[in-house]
Amino acid sequence: MNIARESSTATATNNSNPTTTDATPQPTTGSDSNTPTTTTGGQDVTGGNIGQTLNLQGVDCTLTSAKHINGDTYDQPKPGNQFVLLHVKILNKSGKTQSYNPLDFHVINSQGQKTTKTYTLTEAYPNQLSFGDLINGGHVEGDIIFEVPVGDHGVKLDWDPVFNQFADTPGTADWKLGL
Repeated sequence: MNIARESSTATATNNSNPTTTDATPQPTTGSDSNTPTTTTGGQDVTGGNIGQTLNLQGVDCTLTSAKHINGDTYDQPKPGNQFVLLHVKILNKSGKTQSYNPLDFHVINSQGQKTTKTYTLTEAYPNQLSFGDLINGGHVEGDIIFEVPVGDHGVKLDWDPVFNQFADTPGTADWKLGL
C-alpha cells in the first residue's frame, strides 16, 4: 500500500492515473519521471491513496506503504487497537530550507479522532522518521508508527507541517490508508 501532498499550489500523484486538483490545473511532475504530482494552492488535497505524492508549500510527501505490525513483549496496542507502520518520503523543492518532523503527521479515524505517532517499538523498527531540516533539493524517508482501531477502514493519514501552518495560503494533505 502507498500514499502522499503542496500550498501556493497543492498536488496529488497517483502512479497509475495522475490527477490534479487546482483552481487552475497545471501539469507538474513528481520527484521522478514515473511519479506524477498534483498541486493545489491553499486548497485541501484529500483522498490521496498509497503511492500518491502530495505537495504543500513546494515540499513533496509520498506515503509509500502502510501495514499492520505486531507489538512485542513490552509494547502492545490497547485492547481494540492495532499498530500500523507507515513509510513516508519527503522531498524539498521549495527553494528554501524546510523542517520535517514525525509530529507533522496524524492519523484520523472514522470517528474523527486525530492522534499523533506512537512512541514505541524503537528497537524493532530502527528506520523511524526523526526530525530536522531539509535544504532545497534535500530528501528524507522513514517509518512512523500509529495505533488505530481494529477494523476501521476509514483511517487516513494527515500531513500538516509547521511551515505550512504559517503560510499565507496553507493547504491540507491526507491519504486514505485502506487498511
